[in-house]
Amino acid sequence: MANISGIIKSIRDIMWQDTGLNGDAQRVEQLGWMLFLKIFSDKDKELETLDDNYSSPIPYEFRWENWAGNDEGLTGDELLEFVDRKLFPSLRNIGVISGNKRALIVREVLKDGRAGIVLPDGSLTGEGVKQIKTWWNNRNENEVCWKVPIQTIIERGYDLGIKNPNKQENNIEHSIAELMQSLEKSFAKSQKLLGQLKEDME
Repeated sequence: MANISGIIKSIRDIMWQDTGLNGDAQRVEQLGWMLFLKIFSDKDKELETLDDNYSSPIPYEFRWENWAGNDEGLTGDELLEFVDRKLFPSLRNIGVISGNKRALIVREVLKDGRAGIVLPDGSLTGEGVKQIKTWWNNRNENEVCWKVPIQTIIERGYDLGIKNPNKQENNIEHSIAELMQSLEKSFAKSQKLLGQLKEDME
């Protein structure tokens, strides 16, 4: 059965192959923006089903299913070009019309380089996307997906391979909204920590 700790380990192993990434802090940011866009896309679909008037704030071209959702998907230089020159610039500057809170979430998560570190090797980025799709398609909503709290990962130096022996695997259902909120909090904490580290090194 696929779970988030297993998929994080798989993607982490892939990212270790890329010499352009420096440490688990950057790997956390990579995982963050990919998971965020996937979760956001699925919530969009749910809202579209419930509300005929709902329209996603993310432009059609940049919705997860339209660039990462098919079996082939983008990879290599093509993926790198798309993410670096189109996806991030567009979503960082997404318009917030009439106080659209979901548009604001997208802009806040991706602005100021918070999720802007892109794997130098586009083919490895593509492998990470495939791993996320595999996990998402096989996940069980009634099982605990996030077995290790993001705060624990931060406190242990972004070691994504850690286990949480004190957390029982109870059947707890996590909604997409809760996962999005958790991701946003993790981005904020990660950015604050990285800022502090930068100041200490200057």
